[in-house]
Amino acid sequence: MKTRTRSSTVRLLTDRPQGHTLNRRQVISPNREWAVFDSRNEDSKLGETTSIERIHLQSGTIELLYRSRNPNLYGPGVGAAAYHPERDRVIFIHGLNNCDERKPYGSQRRFGALLDIGSFTVRHAESRSIGNAPPIGALSGGTHAHSWSSTGSRISFTYNDARDPLQPRTIGFSITSVAPPNLGIPSDDENFTGEYASFLALAPAQSNTPYRIQSAFEECWVHENQMAFLGSIPTERDESLFIQEIFSVGIPEDSKLQQWVASRTQFSNAEALFPIKRLTHTENRSHPGIQGPRHWLTADPRGDWIYTLARDNAGITQLARVASRGGPLELLTDLPESVEGQISCNRSGDQIAFVSNGKICVLSVLKNQLTLWEEQQFEDPKGKRVERPSFRGSYVNGLHFLDEQTLLGNRYVEQHGGKYLQIVVVRST
Repeated sequence: MKTRTRSSTVRLLTDRPQGHTLNRRQVISPNREWAVFDSRNEDSKLGETTSIERIHLQSGTIELLYRSRNPNLYGPGVGAAAYHPERDRVIFIHGLNNCDERKPYGSQRRFGALLDIGSFTVRHAESRSIGNAPPIGALSGGTHAHSWSSTGSRISFTYNDARDPLQPRTIGFSITSVAPPNLGIPSDDENFTGEYASFLALAPAQSNTPYRIQSAFEECWVHENQMAFLGSIPTERDESLFIQEIFSVGIPEDSKLQQWVASRTQFSNAEALFPIKRLTHTENRSHPGIQGPRHWLTADPRGDWIYTLARDNAGITQLARVASRGGPLELLTDLPESVEGQISCNRSGDQIAFVSNGKICVLSVLKNQLTLWEEQQFEDPKGKRVERPSFRGSYVNGLHFLDEQTLLGNRYVEQHGGKYLQIVVVRST
C-alpha cells in the first residue's frame, strides 16, 4: 500500500461552553449546508441531554431544533440525531416523557423521534405497547442508533425489549410506506401509535435462532432490502466463548410487510420473512471475530462491500471489509497503531476515513493509497488563523465527508474553564 502525507487546516466551528455531539453517521443535511448535533458533552450522558440543534457549515450559525419538555436528572434525554437523505427531517433518540427517579431514562425506555425542521414538535417513529404482546408492526421496548436507508424509505435501529428486559439487544427497522397497526389502547407516555410500521429483524437468544445468534447490534443498510449487522455467536471449539461475526438479513417488499401487519401474526413467524446469512467466518484467525473499539458497520453506496474493524496477527486493529454477498474478511491496512473508532465512507464509495494515533487517515480503495492528514494550520469559527487550540485527546464519534478534501468531526477543547466537545472542519491541502 502506498502512503503519503498531506497538510490540513483545522477550523474550530463551535466554541461555546457546552457539548456538541455529532452522531456517528448521517449528520449532514441533504443540501450539504447543515450538520445536526445534540448538546451532550459526554457520550454516556444522553439521558441528561435536553436539546437537538444544527449548525450552518459556512457561517457557523446555530439553530435550536428541539428542546425536551420538563427535563429532570432522570430524563427524558435526547440525542444521536440523523438527517434524512432527501428531506429536511431528522430522527433522534428520545426518552419516554415520564422519566423520574423510579423510572429513569434507559435502553428499554426510549423511542425514535421524528422532527421536520421548523415544526419544533416530535412524532413517534414506531408504535409501542408494553401491556400485552404487541401486534405485528408495533414494538414493546426502546429503539436507538437510528439510520436512514439511502432513499429514506426505511429506518434501521437497535432494540431493547421492555416486557423482557433480560432479552439481549437486537435490531429492527421501520418502513415509512407501511401504516402501523391499530393498537386499540389509549395513548400515554408508555404506549403510543407511531408513524410507521416497525419490525424486529431477529429475535435473539432462542433455540431456533439462525446460527445461534445470541444478540445483534451495530447494523447498517446495504441495500433497501438488506441490512448487515454484528451477531454474537458461540465458537465451535468452546461454546462458552462468544465472538462477533458479520451477518446480513433480507428485508421483504413493502407489500408483504403490509400484508403481515394486516394478518396480526406474532413475531414467532418472522424467520420466514427475514432470511439471515452469515458473511464472515473468522474463528480460525489469530484474533477471531470482529474486534476493536465499538463501531457501526459501514457499507459503500453501491452495496458491494461492508467495512468494519479487525485485529491483525500482532493484535493491532486494522480497517477490514467483506463482500456483501459473503466471503473472506480482508484487511485493508497495515497500520503500526490501531484504528481508534468509527469509520466513514464518502458518497462515491472510493474513500474511507478513520483515525489512527490521533491522526486523520483517508484510504483510497481504488488506488490502494493511504493519506495521512497532518494538522498544519488552525482557524477560529470566523476563519481567522490562530494558534493551535488546546485539544484534549483525539477525534471522537467518527468523521463525516463534506467533500473529497473536507471532513467534519468532534474534538475536545480545553476552554471556558472546562473541557468541551466542539465541532471542527478539517480541510486537506
